[in-house]
Amino acid sequence: MEVEPARSCAADVAARGRRPGDRLADASRQFRLDLPVPARRRLQSAGDRLRPHADNRQHADDLPLRRTGARRAGAGTGPLHPRRDAGLDAVLRGHGDAVADPVLRRPDQLVVGVRQPGDAIVDRPHVPCRIHRPSPPAERVPHRPDRIHPRRDRAPDAPARRRTAGPQPGRPLGVDTVSALPLLAHPSADSIVAWRRGQAITRSQFVAHARRLADAFPSGRHYLALCQDRYHFAVCLAAGLISGRTGLMPSTFNAAVATQLTGFAADCFVVTDGDDAPHGLSALRMPGLPVGERHDDVPAIATDQTVAWVFTSGSTGAPVPHCKTWGKLVENVRGEAAELELGESVAILGTVPPQHMYGLESTVLLALQSAGALVAERPFFPAEVSAVLAALPRPRMLVTTPFHLGNLLAADPAPPVADLLLSATAPLDPALAERAEQAFACPLLEIYGSTETSQLATRRTTGGDTWRLFPGIALARQDDAWWASGGHVEQPMPLADIVESLDARRFRLIGRNADLVNVAGKRSSLAYLTRQLQAIEGVDDGAFFLPEDDSQLGRPAALAVAPGLSAAELTAALRRRIDPVFLPRPLILLTALPRNATGKLPRDACQALYRQHLGEPRR
Repeated sequence: MEVEPARSCAADVAARGRRPGDRLADASRQFRLDLPVPARRRLQSAGDRLRPHADNRQHADDLPLRRTGARRAGAGTGPLHPRRDAGLDAVLRGHGDAVADPVLRRPDQLVVGVRQPGDAIVDRPHVPCRIHRPSPPAERVPHRPDRIHPRRDRAPDAPARRRTAGPQPGRPLGVDTVSALPLLAHPSADSIVAWRRGQAITRSQFVAHARRLADAFPSGRHYLALCQDRYHFAVCLAAGLISGRTGLMPSTFNAAVATQLTGFAADCFVVTDGDDAPHGLSALRMPGLPVGERHDDVPAIATDQTVAWVFTSGSTGAPVPHCKTWGKLVENVRGEAAELELGESVAILGTVPPQHMYGLESTVLLALQSAGALVAERPFFPAEVSAVLAALPRPRMLVTTPFHLGNLLAADPAPPVADLLLSATAPLDPALAERAEQAFACPLLEIYGSTETSQLATRRTTGGDTWRLFPGIALARQDDAWWASGGHVEQPMPLADIVESLDARRFRLIGRNADLVNVAGKRSSLAYLTRQLQAIEGVDDGAFFLPEDDSQLGRPAALAVAPGLSAAELTAALRRRIDPVFLPRPLILLTALPRNATGKLPRDACQALYRQHLGEPRR
């Protein structure tokens, strides 16, 4: 099989890129080659023979749904990253001093990236083969003690303590300089990876279970893990990584979502451990844990492998899928472990589903990549959460949301002692954070991020309103929006929030772009109005939102759960707390708000209740 034409072209371009003063010879170079037609045909036919499943896979021109791509603030999304020819990668990679990495965008066009030995190739959506010079590797440092290091002894404005292990702030995490990263960070085959119903599951057992599931997978290349058991979800995730399959992670699942997923990936199948209806999708039952079977090896996963398409929650509009790759996810959670000052063997209990980006990062991947132990159970009621948490060995941490945390603190008995609390998905009230730290006798840290960007920053809520960016992440203002880039962010992404930058790593949140309310020349925010509503005595839950109705002239509406209060009484109480121009029209009283599993209010659900209140037909 001839590869000489491609190698010659690659070497020629690489040589031109090395000439002093050449504009291609900077730290990030992009090459686009028009190969001779005979060479192109030979390469394409070789790729087709080595890649038998590719012709049956959808690519950018075939997909009806919007896909994530580089975009301007407020603009729509772009198409899926171009189809990559794995067969050509295998043929060309490693031939000669210059290495050609082809990407097939269309049958008649071949884009080839060229790199020298030691360069790291990064293939991302809408970035055809950029070449990055690897940063110097981080120096090796000893492992930190086997515990969580609480930060309660540090004053809010004091400089960060020097970490004794893990990735250092501002220091490269090193994942871009390697082509593969281990599935797990646990040091031995007998290290505990998970706790399930009081039983410890070791690294060897976990890998054996994942390989058993991978062998049972059908031929489809996309899977949906409908596993209520967090350990089973982790096994499915690992099996997908081992077998080269891609997960689909919608924020919810019903018949309509199943139809959308089928249009997104026609070969999708479901892996389930319960009685969830697959809604027309083929289903595979989660196999049991192999008895007596050991796998002492740790699989290595290619850094550019697509782990999952994660869909936004729909709280600000229609759900949109975003591509997550293994190298970036590992860099993400390694940075999180460093920011949380997390040691090994921490038991991590979550009240959030693993199918959500926050749950995936902080209850599954964080455990796998910090040598911690995830907890299979996902308790819902406060008494269940307290019981499961109390049964875990220390150190132990609870990953939760403001909504769940408020319910925990309002219930009896008092929660057990923990070593760390983690909260995300919505801003946390400082008073609630202070109560939580007292009740659990440990620090509470907040995570700031989104499905689009993954997690970006952390803060201790009781220590002030300043957020600290993860290593390598940068914020920049462009076109009236703030953009996040660098580090583990797959590509530059606009934030949904307005921020005040304090320095290279610190910022404050001012509000959400879609959160601002302007009525009769006066301005407020939905977050502020919601806090005032929830602070009224007798209100169990509530939220302001903007109806999709131009006749209301931008006036907000509100949903409230307030047993014993009438709409008139609640409106009178609000009048004493907010400017009358922002009083909700209408104020809708409910027995419960339609929150999803992470405590968020989907925008569509709010609009449906609004239209129902007005007597309009469902859309």
